[in-house]
Amino acid sequence: MLNILLADDSKAIRMQVARVVRELLPDADVLFAQDGAGVLKMWRTAMPPQLTILDIHMPVLNGLEVLRHAAADGVTIPPVIIYTASRDDVLRQQCLEAGAAAVVTKSRENIQDAIRKTLRLETDGSADTGGEP
Repeated sequence: MLNILLADDSKAIRMQVARVVRELLPDADVLFAQDGAGVLKMWRTAMPPQLTILDIHMPVLNGLEVLRHAAADGVTIPPVIIYTASRDDVLRQQCLEAGAAAVVTKSRENIQDAIRKTLRLETDGSADTGGEP
């Protein structure tokens, strides 16, 4: 089963994004963190998530700071998708340079497309193994 960590300081947005994830990956186990410190704590566990979806603006540590702290502390960073309402190209580039797989605006389509690309999923949500059917 795929474990996905979803981090946002707004419970309502966490629930919204969780629905978006479950539309694409109904069998995924969606875990939650309400701030960047919670994300780092989850990444340091024996069973870290296979994908993390972060809001860029969170208390304690924002999405970019999470990536930077993890790298500085030697924490293994799983694939990360950062979502934001900002159109700041410098911030997006900083997130990508810090290790994010994707930085997208907050929309159902953008988040699902980023998940597909990051996990290399076929459009039906199945994994692309690269082999013959």
